[in-house]
Amino acid sequence: MEESVYNTFAPSLVERGYFPLPIAPGSKAPHRYTPSGGKFELFTGWQERPDPLTTPQPGAGIGVRLGNGIVGLDYDNEDAALRVSEALGGSHVNKAGQIAWTEFYRATFLVPSEDFTDKNGELMLQILSDGRQTVIPPSIHPDTGQPYRWTNGASLYDTPRDQLPELPADYRERIMALGYWPGGSKKKGAQTEEVSLTGSAYTRPIYDDGSPFVEINRLAMKNLTAWIPELGLKRYRRRRGMHPSYEAVPTWRPSNKGNPTEKRKFNLTISPVHGFTQFPGSSTVN
Repeated sequence: MEESVYNTFAPSLVERGYFPLPIAPGSKAPHRYTPSGGKFELFTGWQERPDPLTTPQPGAGIGVRLGNGIVGLDYDNEDAALRVSEALGGSHVNKAGQIAWTEFYRATFLVPSEDFTDKNGELMLQILSDGRQTVIPPSIHPDTGQPYRWTNGASLYDTPRDQLPELPADYRERIMALGYWPGGSKKKGAQTEEVSLTGSAYTRPIYDDGSPFVEINRLAMKNLTAWIPELGLKRYRRRRGMHPSYEAVPTWRPSNKGNPTEKRKFNLTISPVHGFTQFPGSSTVN
């Protein structure tokens, strides 16, 4: 049986009070190995599962389930990372991937999972708590082919959960005092800029709080790698960045210049933050 990071390190996480998750090779999402099919399948229900998997997971990387008092601050911007970390007191347990890193804290109060953006709507950091997970070292990053790494000399494998630094109860106020706002909203009275359908781009976030499918949409957009390849897009590619996003040719509408698919521009973007966005010459995908 092929060895795996999960098989090797999961017992250490459990011993220290964490919930390990198997991560399929080449992925950042929880998958479980099915011996009958000889392959990995998307691990559904891991958010509510009472106990971690103990069956062999050959070749799998490892992630940790967040929530229930364990919180990860996932930074998408280096300046924001330094400012927020300083404001919150910082954590001695950090892991880094391709271009960003994650700090781990414990919390004695309910912490929602949410995103914080700057005044321009650019994602700065994510609060990862209930319903979220993160891949940890020494799993292999699917984009770089290199292992994730611990950066401060400590790890979750040698730090019991009760020894993680405590997240300040006013963490949201401290973050917002730095000019970062939850859900992309700006401070009341702040100047905003409208974007026209005929302008450079039109974006309509898919996270409409009035939709009964908001949670399904949210989970789908946070796990693009699991289903984008199944869309049958004739020409698409993954964009650079820590979090998976894609760009593609919207072949369902003709080229304005009559160009064949292989010569057309990638006028469709698919990202966890903005959902599906088409650029001039088309409207946003529903």
